[in-house]
Amino acid sequence: MESIIWIPGWGMSPLIYHALEKDLPTIRHHHVDFKDCNDVTAFQHKIHSALQQAESNVTIIGWSMGGMLALQTLFQQNNHLDKRIDRVMIISSSLKFISKERTLGWPMRMVKVMQQRLLEQRQSVWDSFTKLMFSKHDLPLITQDHKEILRTSDWCHQALEGGLQYLMQVDLTTAWEAWRKHHPDFPLRWIHGIEDAVCPVQALPQSLHEKHKLILEHTGHVPFISYHDRMVHEIRSFIYGSE
Repeated sequence: MESIIWIPGWGMSPLIYHALEKDLPTIRHHHVDFKDCNDVTAFQHKIHSALQQAESNVTIIGWSMGGMLALQTLFQQNNHLDKRIDRVMIISSSLKFISKERTLGWPMRMVKVMQQRLLEQRQSVWDSFTKLMFSKHDLPLITQDHKEILRTSDWCHQALEGGLQYLMQVDLTTAWEAWRKHHPDFPLRWIHGIEDAVCPVQALPQSLHEKHKLILEHTGHVPFISYHDRMVHEIRSFIYGSE
């Protein structure tokens, strides 16, 4: 049976994927939940645990920071994992979150300010971040269920801080280029909203082949809300072949 391992973004509950899962009933779903992680290494441990529980035919779908973690797991699989990863879908992510140019990422100072404010202004930090996730075209399409999921984060403080530390430290550019050189035909799909203000579309890897990417118009950081039906179709086609 086909399996999907869903990896969420910073501060997010895996419930963010629930609407997609309901429309993919023939697939077994495994969630990675980072809410109780005490440090950065615990993120990878959670993913490895989900991999061990999954059956064969494993697809990893990672969104935002979860996309970076998905790629990092993929790059390391020959060295550290017993379970084979069959395909990977990346949604609204990046190889490197930090950049001096805002069109390519976030300046380090912006993320450090978020980190400093977390302890005393946690909800304010969260509200400011989630507002960036949607373009003006997305706003009318956000369901009440999604609003409730996005209202606050259930991650502990250590997990939120650890996630920001991960985003400030990790640069997958070199690992990506080395991996793509040796695995040019690996089943990879990268989906990105052209109006993404969190992970700008300009930061997509230049070496990412056109056949592996899908750029969606009129949507921001969460294209699977605005393009729900299209995303369900893309996932099915990616796993089962063209429909």
